[in-house]
Amino acid sequence: MEMCGIHINEPAVNYCQICGNPICIKCIEERRGICNNCNEIKSSIEIKKIKKYLINDIAEMKKRKEYLIISTSIFIGLFLLFLIPSYYLIKIIEVSYTKDQGTEILKGIPFLLKICLMSLGYTTIISALYCGIQLFTKFIKKASTTIKVLSGVLFFISIQMIYFGGMVMFIPYYIYNWVKYVKLKKKIIEEV
Repeated sequence: MEMCGIHINEPAVNYCQICGNPICIKCIEERRGICNNCNEIKSSIEIKKIKKYLINDIAEMKKRKEYLIISTSIFIGLFLLFLIPSYYLIKIIEVSYTKDQGTEILKGIPFLLKICLMSLGYTTIISALYCGIQLFTKFIKKASTTIKVLSGVLFFISIQMIYFGGMVMFIPYYIYNWVKYVKLKKKIIEEV
């Protein structure tokens, strides 16, 4: 009677599906009819296939994470940075203008809220520029040579496209990157 190649004290009941070495019932249950050596080789090949398959997803996930970190840092950092100038600008506006010049609308708003709203406005403008630059760069990389030349010659239009595109797409593009990042992360965790 043949004995199992892995579990030496167990009798062999079948043969490995890949190499033909004798295997016992434990091997069949543990590794689905494959001996230990073939199982290790098979899993290393599967891991290599998965790694090749996931390399693009991991790279894309890193780019999305980088965009989210940079844009969030820019937004929060600039918001905090612009609080100080906003404070002084609101003070100047309140002192400089009289009731006749249309500042009665500002009278009903709490001072801290005025500062935050002004800081938010400045922050949104610069964050939108960052978003616009990101989107325009992606567009230009894929564009034909003619479009690249036209965007260089008509740079004033390109700049307007960057700014207004960023203003319109800042929040949707941020959400899009966040959703893609979460989906890719979930996919990679499931695959590995």
